[in-house]
Amino acid sequence: MLGRYHLRLTMPSLLAQKKVREARFFLGELRKRDEISRLDLEEEFGFQVSAFLSASSSVQSVLSVENPGTFKPHRNAWLASMDDDLRLIVNFMFDRRRLTVHQGKGSARQLVEHVHVLKEKVKEGRAHGARVIQPWAYDNGATIGIATYVLAIDGHQLPAVATCDRYLAALEDLIARCEG
Repeated sequence: MLGRYHLRLTMPSLLAQKKVREARFFLGELRKRDEISRLDLEEEFGFQVSAFLSASSSVQSVLSVENPGTFKPHRNAWLASMDDDLRLIVNFMFDRRRLTVHQGKGSARQLVEHVHVLKEKVKEGRAHGARVIQPWAYDNGATIGIATYVLAIDGHQLPAVATCDRYLAALEDLIARCEG
């Protein structure tokens, strides 16, 4: 009996942490696609957001099933400790998972910024733009599209990868509270 009780206490954190690692894997895939400014990756990026949302929302589900008597108080304290912006992100992600998985509604939007071909565009420390001279680059008005991905939360366009990263850090805090 004691072995079963001990197993019940250690399993939630192990399974929840495995789900965090799964979500972090998909976050890495999101980051890879975000670093490539190709315009044809929007659908693929959306697939990765959906996978991220499924894995990350499983963290709360696992914790609630494995800790039925203590999860709600821990979750309430966790939510109360957040600033309004983070609470908005947490609620958005939880809602968005349901809409994405069950209703097929996308979560991330691709924004395309058109920059002049002959100028360098810097995005998060990476250089983008044309440095190779092509025949079309001789036109002074030529532009190239640079893709970025955002989540529209409460009327604000937030960078998708950074927002997912912040959400995952919040979930890791919830796990720590439940283990504590």
